[in-house]
Amino acid sequence: RFERARPNQLWQTDLFTFMLKREHRRAYMVVFMDDHTHAVAEVVIELDTHAKILSANLMALRVLGRSEAEVTGLVFTDLLTPGDRAVFEGFLSQTSRDSLETAAATEVRLADGEHRLLCRPVLDNGEILGFLVTTGA
Repeated sequence: RFERARPNQLWQTDLFTFMLKREHRRAYMVVFMDDHTHAVAEVVIELDTHAKILSANLMALRVLGRSEAEVTGLVFTDLLTPGDRAVFEGFLSQTSRDSLETAAATEVRLADGEHRLLCRPVLDNGEILGFLVTTGA
């Protein structure tokens, strides 16, 4: 996973190749990218298709008050208010039944009742790969 707690702890290098059409030459660009997920002020939680937590960024771990080891593999609905568990489970069954073009997002609250989260399906070529839960719009 490409995430670290502080800047300059993890870098990724990519090499891109472009064809410059006017000059009929290749151009190469080397990109160095530092991981800045530690600085994201939003909760970001990645779920699989069965709503099990695959990963959570540092802000999510702070909000949940748990470590990465504690949340990885948990069923996301266990972290929600009782009323929102039913809402979220309905959302999961609806997105698996409905046309993916109409698959929307749903809003739920964590068990503390304070944090409202938006859950969206992650799609690839018409297939649901999982779900992304965030505090952002």
